[in-house]
Amino acid sequence: MIKFKYDKEVYSKGYGKAFNRAVFVFMPGFILAFLILLTQTAFPSVNLDLSNMPVSELIAIYTAASFIGYPSALLIRMGYRVFCEESILRIDDGTLKYDVLVKRNWTLAGYVTIYHNYVAKRINQINVGKRFYDLVAEFEKTVIYKGNEEPAEIVGEMRVPIAFKDMERLLEYGNWRIDPR
Repeated sequence: MIKFKYDKEVYSKGYGKAFNRAVFVFMPGFILAFLILLTQTAFPSVNLDLSNMPVSELIAIYTAASFIGYPSALLIRMGYRVFCEESILRIDDGTLKYDVLVKRNWTLAGYVTIYHNYVAKRINQINVGKRFYDLVAEFEKTVIYKGNEEPAEIVGEMRVPIAFKDMERLLEYGNWRIDPR
């Protein structure tokens, strides 16, 4: 059995790259907005009049967007990281299997998870993108909710985020499993 493990560096360069960029784009504006609010709260007699600056409207728009965008980007990045960490990608007995954490609902007694389990019947094509491996194949998809399995359905396409170590081995797997039509 070949098990692909979540790797933080691979995630940061692949699937998480866009989220990391959003965090770093919004960070200076968030710090500026925080400092302006702190200055106005701690020292109300200080008048910060930025209206006579040539780009004051742009700074105001950027700090307002950053005040919302920075925490949002952090939460989204953290959420997708958890989804990738909790998902399992493996080749077991010559069959590609991918257990995807789709949703985690918090309750008073803990949390309830929803998984989609994909089992490859036949892989026809693997397309490598910047954030995903798009697998065109015949997959048997099973939804598991509260430990109960729903009947399987056949799906023709699946996306695997680039977040696992040695994912290039999937290309080797796809090469010897291609259906010669």
